[in-house]
Amino acid sequence: MSKEILMLATDTELFEEVRRALKNENTHMVNTNSITDLEKTVKNTDIEVLVLDLDTLPIENRFIRNLKKQQPAMTIIGLSDRSFHPELKEAMRKHIYACLCKPIDPDELVYWINSIVENGVDSQNMPP
Repeated sequence: MSKEILMLATDTELFEEVRRALKNENTHMVNTNSITDLEKTVKNTDIEVLVLDLDTLPIENRFIRNLKKQQPAMTIIGLSDRSFHPELKEAMRKHIYACLCKPIDPDELVYWINSIVENGVDSQNMPP
């Protein structure tokens, strides 16, 4: 069964990098490049994993909290050039399962995606 992965990124090179990393992982990837499009997609589609580029769009705690209310089973992975996001403290603690550094390490991304799909995610097995 194909893993449903939605990505929010305005950087098409980053999307292609993620798509290439997951090409052998039986995934169905969709990219959206606006917050409005992402919100529509999340309302209308069951998404297993959401990959967010945290650097290119103004993403706030409230936005991520609302996404998780709409799809509580959706797991969020962040991608960023920065190692610290004080503006996303709540989201990092409660809603973002992992945050990977850019440029992405394909093996690390595959590991996290497979871990999410095989083991599921809930508040008991969120990383500390």
